[in-house]
Amino acid sequence: MPYPYEVDVNRHHNRPFEGPRRDGRIDAARAMEEAGGRGMLKHVAIRFGDIESLLRMNQSVALPDLVSPLIFDPLSAALRVYSQQLVSLELLGCVDQTLFWPGEREVGIEPFWPRVKNLKATFHPAAPSGRWYFQGPKGVGRDSTGFAVGSGHYPPTERQEMDEEWDEDWGRYENTSPNMFRTKPIDEEVEGLLGAFARALDVMPVLEVAELVTYLDFAPDDDEDTDLSGLETRRIREMEVSSRDVVCRWGMKYIAGGVDSRLEWYVGGWGPSWGLEKVFCSVVPRERWVFL
Repeated sequence: MPYPYEVDVNRHHNRPFEGPRRDGRIDAARAMEEAGGRGMLKHVAIRFGDIESLLRMNQSVALPDLVSPLIFDPLSAALRVYSQQLVSLELLGCVDQTLFWPGEREVGIEPFWPRVKNLKATFHPAAPSGRWYFQGPKGVGRDSTGFAVGSGHYPPTERQEMDEEWDEDWGRYENTSPNMFRTKPIDEEVEGLLGAFARALDVMPVLEVAELVTYLDFAPDDDEDTDLSGLETRRIREMEVSSRDVVCRWGMKYIAGGVDSRLEWYVGGWGPSWGLEKVFCSVVPRERWVFL
């Protein structure tokens, strides 16, 4: 673990303030709601960052709740509505299940994608609420929750008393290696997202290919043995930055084709519950599932 002063210095100089992050998501959602389906766009790629933004982050540090005080993520919901008039969508970002299906308390009509043929959604390993979709191999971090964003989470507009002291913190070794250990799904979090994805597939009549995927980075800051939970075959070595860094791809892919349709799972040793399995069976019969 890095020394406490190292963590503080890094956070002070590199902090992405949580208040503007939350407000920016709300503003983006409003812009999409205003655009609605009136635009002429057919093929859209929306990337809130890059693949690197899913990796190299300290997974032991609490994340902000970017949803509260709302009851559902406005950006995920707006993307769902906006995407219903598209032919293809490629998305990378921090989203929740309302990307594919309305939340229980969300007001709106049942979604329908009459034109979409290709869909690829790359999701962040954590949800906008600050909850994680994944935990450590031994259950570490399972109960992590997001912290409330308040007035103290905006950048200061005036010089602060501590500025001079922080300015003196230079020339010292800083441990910038993040603690990355989350490779095991948290069932209730992951199944909510996958279940909404399955329901959406059922109302995409001309769909050809749909993929839902994330990237998991394993490089714990202790001597914990590498446990990839069966994901060894999905390892992406070209994305690894050191001998102790392991990057794997986790997710699923639906390929349409009538009687030849299939559902590919790359989820390691994890498997869906009976309830989730039943939802996916309404899209693709169990005998046409492939676990890679």
